[in-house]
Amino acid sequence: MYGWGEVQDGAGESVEASAVLPVLREYTGSAETLGFFLARSTLTHLIIPYCKEHEFTMSVQVLRGPNYVTSLEVYFDIVDMTTLETICTAFPKLSSLCIRVRTKVGQDEEFLSRSITFFTELGGFAKFPTGFKRLAISWKFEDNETGEEAECDEWEELDYTDLCDGLEANCPTLTTFWLDGFSFLFHWHKLPDDLEEYAILVDDHSEYLSSSGSTPSDATHRRITDETQ
Repeated sequence: MYGWGEVQDGAGESVEASAVLPVLREYTGSAETLGFFLARSTLTHLIIPYCKEHEFTMSVQVLRGPNYVTSLEVYFDIVDMTTLETICTAFPKLSSLCIRVRTKVGQDEEFLSRSITFFTELGGFAKFPTGFKRLAISWKFEDNETGEEAECDEWEELDYTDLCDGLEANCPTLTTFWLDGFSFLFHWHKLPDDLEEYAILVDDHSEYLSSSGSTPSDATHRRITDETQ
């Protein structure tokens, strides 16, 4: 491979990169080789397996020319606002983003607090692409010593009303927000006629929230608890 433009074919013979997989629709692979395929107008779906967030950022910041990616699924060990901004800048046609994070944590719990910072700042993020619709984040923590999944109790204390208010204000086209953690699930969905649904699941308890207004602050609450568990 010679840079982004050429690939060797046979004994010293080179062809234009655009001639390789010219109708590629979905790419699964490392961020480092992404630029080789990205310019294809048929390529709309990307899956980037586990990578360091700074390596991903460096790889996509050097991408040249337009791209047509509408769906991205990417795996990190940690993520922050800088990484999210890089994604949204690099893929201006993006409408669906799934970020999967698996973080190893020690006794200092530094990475647990970084996740809280991320979600606290997420409501103020205003650089989603035009037409962005779906955001899903799965963030799991793994004990550095035992390898078992670790809880982050602070997630239950997050102000999801403010978070959803901010997301909707900064990204009016957003229709779905999904947050998945250890023994924790949050889902927000925009319905027709300015209606919204919210659901929170913590361990064996769930809370359903529905709203007829335009913001979560108008929500009425109905507690649903499975008494058999």
